[in-house]
Amino acid sequence: MEKGEDRVCSSGAAIPQCNLWSAGNRRKSQRSRFLGTTGESRKMLVATAAKRWSVDPSACHTEHSVVVQAATGKRLGYGALVEEAAKLP
Repeated sequence: MEKGEDRVCSSGAAIPQCNLWSAGNRRKSQRSRFLGTTGESRKMLVATAAKRWSVDPSACHTEHSVVVQAATGKRLGYGALVEEAAKLP
Protein backbone atom coordinates (compact mmCIF):
# COMPACT_ATOMS: atom_id res chain seq x y z
CA MET A 1 0.00 0.00 0.00
CA GLU A 2 1.37 3.39 -0.95
CA LYS A 3 1.49 6.23 1.55
CA GLY A 4 -1.72 8.22 1.25
CA GLU A 5 -3.86 5.34 -0.04
CA ASP A 6 -7.03 4.48 1.83
CA ARG A 7 -7.30 1.26 3.82
CA VAL A 8 -10.70 -0.29 4.52
CA CYS A 9 -11.47 -1.24 8.12
CA SER A 10 -13.63 -4.19 9.17
CA SER A 11 -16.80 -2.09 8.98
CA GLY A 12 -16.05 -1.29 5.32
CA ALA A 13 -15.30 2.39 5.93
CA ALA A 14 -12.22 3.86 4.28
CA ILE A 15 -9.45 4.98 6.62
CA PRO A 16 -6.90 7.43 5.22
CA GLN A 17 -3.61 5.59 5.69
CA CYS A 18 -1.57 8.79 5.76
CA ASN A 19 -3.49 10.04 8.82
CA LEU A 20 -2.74 6.86 10.77
CA TRP A 21 0.91 7.01 9.75
CA SER A 22 1.38 10.66 10.65
CA ALA A 23 -0.41 10.40 14.01
CA GLY A 24 1.83 7.49 15.08
CA ASN A 25 4.98 9.28 14.02
CA ARG A 26 3.93 12.46 15.77
CA ARG A 27 3.57 10.57 19.07
CA LYS A 28 6.96 8.86 18.60
CA SER A 29 8.57 12.21 17.84
CA GLN A 30 7.16 13.81 20.99
CA ARG A 31 8.37 10.96 23.20
CA SER A 32 11.79 10.97 21.58
CA ARG A 33 12.19 14.70 21.99
CA PHE A 34 11.64 14.45 25.75
CA LEU A 35 13.41 11.23 26.57
CA GLY A 36 15.84 10.37 23.77
CA THR A 37 16.91 6.77 23.40
CA THR A 38 15.46 3.92 25.43
CA GLY A 39 18.58 3.39 27.53
CA GLU A 40 18.92 7.08 28.21
CA SER A 41 15.23 7.25 29.09
CA ARG A 42 15.50 4.51 31.66
CA LYS A 43 18.51 6.16 33.28
CA MET A 44 16.58 9.43 33.55
CA LEU A 45 13.51 7.70 35.00
CA VAL A 46 15.64 5.76 37.50
CA ALA A 47 17.49 8.95 38.51
CA THR A 48 14.19 10.74 39.06
CA ALA A 49 12.73 7.94 41.20
CA ALA A 50 15.96 7.64 43.19
CA LYS A 51 15.89 11.38 43.86
CA ARG A 52 12.29 11.15 45.14
CA TRP A 53 13.23 8.26 47.42
CA SER A 54 16.56 9.81 48.50
CA VAL A 55 18.55 6.75 47.44
CA ASP A 56 21.38 6.11 45.02
CA PRO A 57 20.17 5.26 41.50
CA SER A 58 22.12 1.99 41.69
CA ALA A 59 19.59 0.83 44.32
CA CYS A 60 16.85 0.96 41.67
CA HIS A 61 15.99 -0.97 38.53
CA THR A 62 13.25 -1.02 35.91
CA GLU A 63 10.74 -3.72 35.10
CA HIS A 64 7.46 -3.72 33.19
CA SER A 65 7.27 0.09 32.84
CA VAL A 66 8.00 0.84 36.50
CA VAL A 67 11.06 1.83 38.52
CA VAL A 68 11.58 -0.40 41.55
CA GLN A 69 13.67 0.18 44.67
CA ALA A 70 14.63 -3.40 45.48
CA ALA A 71 15.36 -2.93 49.20
CA THR A 72 11.93 -1.52 50.03
CA GLY A 73 9.81 -2.73 47.13
CA LYS A 74 8.74 0.84 46.34
CA ARG A 75 7.48 1.24 42.78
CA LEU A 76 6.76 4.21 40.54
CA GLY A 77 5.32 3.95 37.03
CA TYR A 78 7.06 5.69 34.16
CA GLY A 79 4.03 7.95 33.72
CA ALA A 80 4.45 9.33 37.25
CA LEU A 81 8.09 10.17 36.52
CA VAL A 82 8.22 11.28 32.90
CA GLU A 83 7.53 15.02 33.32
CA GLU A 84 10.13 15.42 36.05
CA ALA A 85 12.62 13.22 34.16
CA ALA A 86 12.22 15.33 31.02
CA LYS A 87 13.52 18.35 32.96
CA LEU A 88 16.83 16.69 33.82
CA PRO A 89 19.88 18.16 32.09
